[in-house]
Amino acid sequence: MSKSDGNYKDVLRVENFKGKFVAREFIESQCGRLTEQLKNQEFDPKPFIRTFESLTEELLRLKRKLQSKIEDQEDQQQALENASKSKIKDFGDMLDSVNREFESLDSRLTEVGNTAIRIGEQLETIDKHRTKAAEAKDVIQYFSEFNQGSFQRLDTLRRSSRDGEYKAAIIARRLNAIAKEVDVPGTENARSNIEKYCENLEKSLLEAFDTAYSQGDIDTMNHVATTLIDFNGGNSVIQAYVAQHAFFINLLKIAQQEQEAFSENMRTKENTRDGLMRLYDEIKQAVTNEWDAIYRIFPNPLSVMQVFLQRIFAQSIQNFLEIILQQVPQDRKLDFLESLEIAHSETFKLVSDLHKFDETKVTSDMGSSSLTLIINRSFEDLFVPYIDGDRYISTEREWMQENFQICLEPFNAFLQYRQKALKKFGKSAQLSSPLKTTPPAGNVMMASMFNTLQTTMNTVSQMSAELSNQLNAPVTPISNPMDPDANGCPTFQTASKMIEYNAMSINRAKQLSHPQDQPTDICRLFKDLIEHLGNQYLEIALDNTIEDLGHQDAKAEPHFDHLIVAKIVNQTIQLIQVHFRAAVLPHLLNSPTIYREIVNYKNDFLSRVEIKLNTILSTDLSNVKNWLEGLLGKLKKTDFKPKDESVILNTTCTPTCEKVCQFLVHIKEAADSALEGRNHDIYLTEVGTSLFTMLADQMKRYPVNYAGGCQWTTDLSKYHEAIAHFNVETLNEEFDILKELGNLFIVKPENLKAVIREGHLARLEFEVLQPYLVLRPDWSKLSKIEKDLFKI
Repeated sequence: MSKSDGNYKDVLRVENFKGKFVAREFIESQCGRLTEQLKNQEFDPKPFIRTFESLTEELLRLKRKLQSKIEDQEDQQQALENASKSKIKDFGDMLDSVNREFESLDSRLTEVGNTAIRIGEQLETIDKHRTKAAEAKDVIQYFSEFNQGSFQRLDTLRRSSRDGEYKAAIIARRLNAIAKEVDVPGTENARSNIEKYCENLEKSLLEAFDTAYSQGDIDTMNHVATTLIDFNGGNSVIQAYVAQHAFFINLLKIAQQEQEAFSENMRTKENTRDGLMRLYDEIKQAVTNEWDAIYRIFPNPLSVMQVFLQRIFAQSIQNFLEIILQQVPQDRKLDFLESLEIAHSETFKLVSDLHKFDETKVTSDMGSSSLTLIINRSFEDLFVPYIDGDRYISTEREWMQENFQICLEPFNAFLQYRQKALKKFGKSAQLSSPLKTTPPAGNVMMASMFNTLQTTMNTVSQMSAELSNQLNAPVTPISNPMDPDANGCPTFQTASKMIEYNAMSINRAKQLSHPQDQPTDICRLFKDLIEHLGNQYLEIALDNTIEDLGHQDAKAEPHFDHLIVAKIVNQTIQLIQVHFRAAVLPHLLNSPTIYREIVNYKNDFLSRVEIKLNTILSTDLSNVKNWLEGLLGKLKKTDFKPKDESVILNTTCTPTCEKVCQFLVHIKEAADSALEGRNHDIYLTEVGTSLFTMLADQMKRYPVNYAGGCQWTTDLSKYHEAIAHFNVETLNEEFDILKELGNLFIVKPENLKAVIREGHLARLEFEVLQPYLVLRPDWSKLSKIEKDLFKI
């Protein structure tokens, strides 16, 4: 074992367990020799047991050794940590002590500094008092000298240098202030001499400034300006600089040229705009160039620039606007409004450019923009004489209302004529007939309407002459019978023109009205449009149409002129809606109260118009139905049960059918020309459905023979052909049923059951078909069983 122990000691060293240690490799290395020796022998575990026991003992011994060494090192480390903590605590105590001493020193230094500041302030105060005392002494001496009439010493100081001149100006300012406040007997001479000296000093400085200005001497101008500003505020030198500027002379020439052009009746929107643009280009160029000079000359460039801009607006621009606006004749409101709009628009562009100049150049030089208020105030003051209060909007409304009245003159003339004629001749006069100027070629209904127009106008002329003679007062005849407005029919052209005038006024109001008043002004303008276009034009035309419809001759075929009125009114309403959404509504969204007011006002108008349109269409449909009933009422029993069947079989359709179909053609043409979309289809559907009901009732009234049944089928085919032109699917189906009902009169008895069970008739109850079946000539010959078979 001793040998083995020695080997194990060599193997079981601490160094061998450092790094990467694999237990399996270690065991294999220790058991490899034993495995070779016992390779060819029977396995004996005892050598391996002894080997592992020796290794285990040696490993335990090594572990105890290492554990002892670790504990020793931990003890040493703990001792070092304790020593380190003790040193750190000592250092902390030393640092706290140093901080306390530093704070104490800082407190003492602060006290010393405060003391030094107080001493400095006291010294500064003493120095100021000394300086003021010295200055007061000098002022008193100067005042005494001026009282004695001597001011040579101050003149000597003024002429010594620029700095002396500046000091002399300051002394003169103080002397002048004292002279105004001191009222002591014996100082009158001093007061008089000081005032004269200040006047001469200011005059001398202004002369020096004018000389330097003419020579372009910026340094001298800056010195004089600075001196005068500290002497008396500098108003005189600022006014002198602005007044003699060549820019204002050039603007005066431009204004004279424009005035000459306007006086020669050369005024147009284009030359007004061109004149303003030339003027404003000069102004923008002058402001840009002048700022650099003002910034170099004056110590207060912003104040000087404000005076310069005020002079531009109050003198140059104001004079130019007076030339443009005040020379417009009072009866030419449109010229005035257009000129005012152009002037305001172009001036606003100038103001925007001046704001950009203020935000860029002035802000860059001065650190902030300071011209905004004076620019805005000058801009507002320019147009106060023209747009303040209700001045602008009153003129705008007057112009718009005058143009509305011009548009409505033919229509109003007709209304006056109608009123006088109806007063004389009563409701039978039939004056209000909406008309077209020329009938379309090939249009039978329009040709008839045109002929009716000629007859009506002749009658109107006769009544007009008679009324004039009886009343001994001339009645103005309708000047142009072909003018729809002159005959009481509104036109889309007139409505469009009125809406166009309103749009022009609203566009100007957006430019000229004050932002706070803009919603109210636009609301008033739109109400004016509804009042004239709606209440005084469209609604009156609708009322007249309704009145005339109620007095149509029941014995005459209904005409459809009133549908033209409905079409024009409907198109105008759509245009008003588009105009409201595009031109009015966007400017009222921020004013909920006004928005609700104008929307309710518009909706009330639309509701009234819609009610009247519905009344027209309802009355028209009623007249159409009555006429159709009258035509169908002319049918006779013999029409469908002729004695001579050979004659009826050779004819086409009944005269009544011809008249009804021709009337349907008139209805279709009128609907196509006057109605659109869903209204068109509903109108034709109502007419077709009414005719279907009438024909279905007529077919149940009269017994038929075979020839009469053929007559029915011929007529029904003609009706179906006429209705097919309506292009309404539901009507086609209804008249298909009528055709199949007509077939019930002509089919053979053996085929009757098949006809009933096929096509559209198969969907009808037998009770519906029975009234038609009983009219067959052979129905009574059928047995009860055969009749009952049809019910199954």
